[in-house]
Amino acid sequence: MSIAAVSLASLSQSLSSATINTATTSPSAASSTDGTVAASNVSLQATSAAVDPTYSFPQMRYSWASSANDDISEVMRGNLRASAGNGGISALLKGLGSSLLGRFSSTQTAYSQVGTNYISGGTAGVSAADAVWKAQYAENTISLTLTTTSNKQVTVAIAFDQTHQEVNNSLSVQISSTATLTQEESAAIAALATGFETALQGIGRNSTTSQQTTLSTIDVSGLMDFDPAVLASVDLKVSEAARYVGLKSLDFHADSSSRRFAMKGIDGDVSVKVDLSQPLAIGSKAQQQASIERYLKQFDAANARAQGEAQLVGQFKSIFSQLHSSYPTPSGTAKPLPSAFTAAREQWLSGLADFQASMSGEFSNGLSGKLTKSGELDYLVSQKTTVISGNTRIRAAQSESAALTATIMKSRNNATLDIGLGNYDVFKISDSSSFSSGFSINVRDDYVETATLKRIVSQLMHYEKIVNYKAEDTRETAKSLSDEKDLLAPETQGIDWRQLGSGFA
Repeated sequence: MSIAAVSLASLSQSLSSATINTATTSPSAASSTDGTVAASNVSLQATSAAVDPTYSFPQMRYSWASSANDDISEVMRGNLRASAGNGGISALLKGLGSSLLGRFSSTQTAYSQVGTNYISGGTAGVSAADAVWKAQYAENTISLTLTTTSNKQVTVAIAFDQTHQEVNNSLSVQISSTATLTQEESAAIAALATGFETALQGIGRNSTTSQQTTLSTIDVSGLMDFDPAVLASVDLKVSEAARYVGLKSLDFHADSSSRRFAMKGIDGDVSVKVDLSQPLAIGSKAQQQASIERYLKQFDAANARAQGEAQLVGQFKSIFSQLHSSYPTPSGTAKPLPSAFTAAREQWLSGLADFQASMSGEFSNGLSGKLTKSGELDYLVSQKTTVISGNTRIRAAQSESAALTATIMKSRNNATLDIGLGNYDVFKISDSSSFSSGFSINVRDDYVETATLKRIVSQLMHYEKIVNYKAEDTRETAKSLSDEKDLLAPETQGIDWRQLGSGFA
């Protein structure tokens, strides 16, 4: 059962006895005084007799699970109308994030509503009660859970669907809290309204059944900008029906010590996990930005080597950048650090929080409408930092690693690629790299005692020419690099070793 089905289950218990509010519309409709749309049935006989439902003209109606005279229902009503044509899911979700959180932060009252526009009359129509019942059990769900440091939870549940069938569009919403919020907690909830709305619009743009779509970026940065002294965590989850091929699932979490984002969609899978538990590894804003840009270039280089498409790596880069922006300020009073440590951190560490990140997906493209290439790639990259702070010494060590595997199949002479014909070229890539740096600081005398760097890079390209299903030609191209440097030696001074990194050329 979906999130919205569970959270709105109480509505279904009263559907049989509740009054379903409806409005109708047809091509010749005229607006009524209450803002709904009126319509008439068209029959084959111009008489006042009852019309056989078989010959009635199907009408588009709007139905509600409860009274629709509040501000949230008004937003839902406008969205149902806007998305009835080609407005898409973005139009269906527009304004809900800011409206729901804004209303709850000011009233602290639970709210739920189900609205739908559906076809009635004719052989394909449904009843108002059936339309509302189906809306409650829509397969596409969005949930936002906000947990305070006092262990209260505010939960938003949204379920939606767009079929352009007897139930054209449906939308159900609920917001509730496990306990009364303080003024500070209410303000913190309200402050996330814009961030939630922005995330919903990104979700809406990617919610589609079209096989020709490519995912646009989803912005969750506004859900990370909260006071960790008031809010303990923010969780956003999305699950969509199998026929929605754009965005399949999304799982986002943020708290004072970690952030994570995982998404599955038509372009592939993206996952980024950030560990904020090592504050001594965090450098200046300028250092962080420089390191982010360095990593983004590495991601582009890996994608280019695998001959992947721009959409997947674009999603990956966007989420990586978002999760490494605006780190929360550590609580408490920090112990002053030796100037030698901050200088060494700036020069030999990334300044970023530790992370694990990956992208994987299949791709295909061609020339002049012909499929000439297809393949798949998997890319993983991570960073791990250890800082041991003592009374006499501070030791820091940081390791970065990356691995790329890819298989690319190409046609020859720009012909159409057809694996079944047994004539094509295969390229298999297997790359790995690691980059390690470390240093030791004498706390009493405030100087660097030791500083070292080690790099290992291995690249392998395996090529096969397949002719009539057999490998006629096989070749391998391998490159490797391994070196270790004393970063305090005169010959290493002035070299930006961070730019060498662990990327793939």
